[in-house]
Amino acid sequence: MIYASKTYENLDATRKAGLWGVSMPRRYGGLNLPNAVFSMLSEMISAADAGFQNIWSLQSCIDTLYEFGSEEQRQKYIPRVCAGEGMSMDLTEPDAGSDLQRVMLKATFDEKENCWRLNGVKRFITNGDSDIHLVLARSEEGTKDGRGLSMFIYDKRQGGVDVRHIEHKLGIHGSPTCELTYKNAKAELCGSTRLGLIKYVMALMNGARLGIAAQSVGVEQEAYNEMFGGYRARSQAHSRGEAGTEEVSASG
Repeated sequence: MIYASKTYENLDATRKAGLWGVSMPRRYGGLNLPNAVFSMLSEMISAADAGFQNIWSLQSCIDTLYEFGSEEQRQKYIPRVCAGEGMSMDLTEPDAGSDLQRVMLKATFDEKENCWRLNGVKRFITNGDSDIHLVLARSEEGTKDGRGLSMFIYDKRQGGVDVRHIEHKLGIHGSPTCELTYKNAKAELCGSTRLGLIKYVMALMNGARLGIAAQSVGVEQEAYNEMFGGYRARSQAHSRGEAGTEEVSASG
């Protein structure tokens, strides 16, 4: 997947400005700022480029890894996000959209390699070709509900995931929405098994809702600014036109 040229410019600008890892502790390279400040920054970035905000704000996925991951995982992944690497949350599947209990992407433990392997398909994944993924997968064979789901960390550097398709959307074209194919992809368990949906994804989505709200406010603010600016320009032009008419009438 290749971003639009302006997205690369935005990534470079925000990295140079130190606007990654906003909510993370300084010992990992973050800014240690509260989520209220992160939401304000998210609103400002959305007002400038709502598509890029969809990419930048996904850094908040690291909050879930920080809360539920091990210290080893924190030290491994958080500094990378603080340095400007992107994230995604891989939840939705072709047969599991709003009903995440139906997720079937399979996670099996590889005894030989001492790691988990992921196989299956994820669809409609925002920023799906990101560097670090939080993945909801079924780790408990024979289960069909949320109690058989766990959360995993997939590192793009490990390989094993292909972008099958980029969705053609009505809006937010600057943010790629991908269909992903997991082919025996190596992954790490985040937290404990069986808590992926009922605990970890719930925490993840609570943070995501703040991001979407901030995005909405930013777009609304910029739309208002554009509307008000256009109205003021037309009003000034109309006033100048009326003044000119009065001068002509007086001289006549």
